Formats: sequence, C-alpha cells, structure tokens
Amino acid sequence: MANPEIDQLSGQFSNRRGRVGILTCRELEDNFIKRCADTYEDERGLVIPLEDKDLKEALMNYPQHGVEAIEEIISKKFEQIVFYQIKSLVVTFSLLLLILLVTGSSNLLNLALICHNL
Repeated sequence: MANPEIDQLSGQFSNRRGRVGILTCRELEDNFIKRCADTYEDERGLVIPLEDKDLKEALMNYPQHGVEAIEEIISKKFEQIVFYQIKSLVVTFSLLLLILLVTGSSNLLNLALICHNL
C-alpha cells in the first residue's frame, strides 16, 4: 500500500458519503500508519488500514468475543492514527528532557538551540 491508495480512498470522501474508510491489504508498509495520520491531520478523512493478520485475529477471537473482536482491532488502529502526532511530540519532548539532563543545561536559550538543531 502506498500514497495512491490512500489518496484514491480519501478522494471518495465527502459530507454526503462520509469521511471514514477501511482499506484492506495483505501487509502494511512501514510508514503506512503515518500516512494515514497525515491524511487525518490534513482533514482529508480517516483511513483505517486492516492487514490479513488483523482479519485472521478477529476471526480467531470471534467465537469468544463476537463483534468486539474486530471492534477492538479497529479501535487500536484508530488510536494509532489519531494519536500519532501526539505520540511523536511526547517522544521529542522526552528526548529534549534527556538532552537537558545529560548536558546539565537549565537555560532556555540552550533548549531553543537544541530544538532548532533537531
């Protein structure tokens, strides 16, 4: 899966047809969730990708959990996409704090310079 697939699906979104789509594929590329997060962040719609392994897991868990088996998988993907940017900011902030601790810097000017160099 690549950008053309996301663009094709998000191009079908509208206020009348809706702005959420599910894309199924054999296996996701490494940055596919990021691309879905970018599409969501740009307000072009929400694309939730499901891989073969997700569908197999849902089918295996269906006898015990029913519809909740697939709902749980879709919810996890939704959270990965919607909170992708927040997660990136938390990691960046954590790295900045670590750098400040290691360098012993408590100066805001140093923090600004570190941020600028990232």
